[in-house]
Amino acid sequence: MLKNGTLILNEANIKSISNEEKKSAKRIIVEEGVRVLDRWQFAYCPNLTKIVLPQTLIGFGSGCFTNCHNLRHINLPVGLKVIPVLAFAECSSLPDI
Repeated sequence: MLKNGTLILNEANIKSISNEEKKSAKRIIVEEGVRVLDRWQFAYCPNLTKIVLPQTLIGFGSGCFTNCHNLRHINLPVGLKVIPVLAFAECSSLPDI
C-alpha cells in the first residue's frame, strides 16, 4: 500500500503491488523476511529516490532496478551473494553501490 509516497512491502503483498503504485512511489521499504526480488521488480519507477532492503534478502533478478533515474540511495544486505547483470542499468542518480 502506498502512503505518503512510501511503499512498504512484505512477503504477503510484494507480488500484488500495482505498476501504478510502483511508479508513484518515492521510497520503497522491503520488510524483513523477504528473501528474493523478481526480475524487473522495481524497473522503470521514475519517482523512486530510496530503497530500503532487508537483511534477509539473498538475491534479486536481472534488471530489478533498471531505469530508476532518480534512485539515489539503496542499502545492500550483507547476505547478498551476487548483483545481477543490468540490476542498476540507467540508474544515473545513484552515486555508488
